[in-house]
Amino acid sequence: MQGGELSRDAVNWRAISCEQFLTEDFIRKFADQVVWSRISHYQRLTEDFIREFADRVNWRLISGYQPLTEDFIRKFADKVDWKEVSAHQYLTEGFIQEYSALLDWDTINDNWLYKNASELEEAVRRTGLYECHKDFFIAYKNIRDDRYDNFNFQYRYMLVFYPDSF
Repeated sequence: MQGGELSRDAVNWRAISCEQFLTEDFIRKFADQVVWSRISHYQRLTEDFIREFADRVNWRLISGYQPLTEDFIRKFADKVDWKEVSAHQYLTEGFIQEYSALLDWDTINDNWLYKNASELEEAVRRTGLYECHKDFFIAYKNIRDDRYDNFNFQYRYMLVFYPDSF
């Protein structure tokens, strides 16, 4: 190995693929080492790059985590995950009508991208998981109905009691 050269075997490619900002040139150079599902999810990819590696990317993750134009979605209509497109891509009314048979209507109806401010406010108020202020309100996510954080109860804690003499 030359000085400054990256050893292909000494790298945790799973971690690199999602925990580092990678350029498309870097991904291209190490296309056989990177973990494509993580690249599809965590790296910001251009449509040209996705097109170039259409046979390697994870299309469900691309459909949910990469911003896609309607023209791109049209071109890859047979590859995109329509439930993910319905949930995460902003679509015009015309596009929704054009692809109505492929879109997931329950997801479209629940999608916050298509709700106006009063609908959003009402949805947050219905949860009761918010703080109301004069000009704004704070909505909480990742908390349970009893207002405990979802992650607080994922771990077991061991309590150790020491004798009084300790």
